[in-house]
Amino acid sequence: MKKSFKFMFVLAVMLFSGKLITNAESSYWNNYFNEKNPISTTGQCGYGGGGLTNWESHSNNYTIKIGGCGSSSDPFTFWSTWYTNNELYFDVTDVTAKSSNDSIVSVEVKPYDFSKEQEEFEKYVDWYKSLSLDEFNKLYLEYYNSDENPVKPLEEKPEWWKYNNELDEYNDDYETEPTTWWEAYHLKEKPSNAVEILTNAHDLGNATITLSASSKDPINIDWTISVRDFDPSPLTGKFDNKAQGLIEILNNLDKYKEIVPIRGDSDYDNYNFSYYVEENEDLSGVINALKGKDITLYFNGYSEVGEESYYLNGLDIKNTVGKGFTYDHKISMETSVNKEKIDELVDLKDAIYIDFTYHGALPTNYNLNVNIKEYLANQFFDKLECDKYELYSSEMYACTDNANKELKEYLKNTEFTLLYFNPETNKMEVVKDKLKADEFGNVVLEFEHFSSYVLAANYQLKEPVLSSINNAQTSSVDVVFYGILAIISLGGIIYIGLKKKTN
Repeated sequence: MKKSFKFMFVLAVMLFSGKLITNAESSYWNNYFNEKNPISTTGQCGYGGGGLTNWESHSNNYTIKIGGCGSSSDPFTFWSTWYTNNELYFDVTDVTAKSSNDSIVSVEVKPYDFSKEQEEFEKYVDWYKSLSLDEFNKLYLEYYNSDENPVKPLEEKPEWWKYNNELDEYNDDYETEPTTWWEAYHLKEKPSNAVEILTNAHDLGNATITLSASSKDPINIDWTISVRDFDPSPLTGKFDNKAQGLIEILNNLDKYKEIVPIRGDSDYDNYNFSYYVEENEDLSGVINALKGKDITLYFNGYSEVGEESYYLNGLDIKNTVGKGFTYDHKISMETSVNKEKIDELVDLKDAIYIDFTYHGALPTNYNLNVNIKEYLANQFFDKLECDKYELYSSEMYACTDNANKELKEYLKNTEFTLLYFNPETNKMEVVKDKLKADEFGNVVLEFEHFSSYVLAANYQLKEPVLSSINNAQTSSVDVVFYGILAIISLGGIIYIGLKKKTN
């Protein structure tokens, strides 16, 4: 009796304290999919993912991903679109459905009457037939006419089904005019006894739906619910906290191992997940969760100077990073957070200042390519006064060619030095000298920690410098850098790329 009373007391405490599993806080992915149902093979692309389906076993994959779906703006096209994202089956009775794992994918069966398909077909035909020739040509020219491909107005408005045959290369041909919606959908008769299979996701993973119907063998639909791109864009079904979603996967790899994308062999898909980095975003949680795991993240984002991207594998991470860690940095010829102190120590009349937002230990050594070619090009262009020639003239092309030759020769023969400002000693330290630009104008820089740095072709010290190398060079600055800095990614464990902005 006492034991029973004790059990009831504990149960009551759990109920009122919210400790029962049923009242436990849902995971990130449970909350995410709670607002994204139902799912379809099209992801977030609207209608068109469902439709009539053959009664046979198959696989479906719902992948949260970056990118839109595209559409045709041709105002006259009739799209035989199914107005559901669910699979449709017709001429079936007593259909039942069961999921192998309701916590990942749940399923229900509902009748389907095709009323929306009929409505949209009739609306389209009525609208098309109501257009006058002038109204038709106005829309026709707005869509097709351009300076590169001029077209003339049509002398006669084609019938809608002939227009779809002859002018719309993406649509199927009609031999005669369809008079019913199902003929427009290329069906021989109106489908009857139709059902749609509503599939709702609740978590990432794999689950199998089994469908049964009278006088038919059961079939299986193998669903995979996965994610590859962590992006805040509404096109992906916006992540409210994409870092939390990725961290949940990284901290539960045994649970989610089946949906981790396999890395490819090319430079473009040699990663498991991509992650869009917002400006000054704190990446410490993601990187610390990644540490020690054979998972490669492809970070990509945008900064003031262009597109930024880099790769990081968890097995290469040596250090846990502090809160606020970010790869964000600013590069400028004019200013630096420590410019006044740096200028007191060294004559850097035309140097490049590199300031990392985060100061402290890195997950692992960080490789950065600074591309100086594009903004040196402006200097040689100005030196030869190429802008005095008419744009696109032969003289302009010849002058630009000569400027590029001089620039190429300069990069071939010039050495650069990376300097570090040590705020503790108030000294400049030579990180590395005799750095050479490659054929693309990239100077390779490697960092063990983030702080304030200076890249100079030549420099003049105002007092002795602390050197981390044996042969630091000192001389007067003899070159001026002007233009826009582009930072491009490098191979290795972390790859950074910043492309020059288009003006």
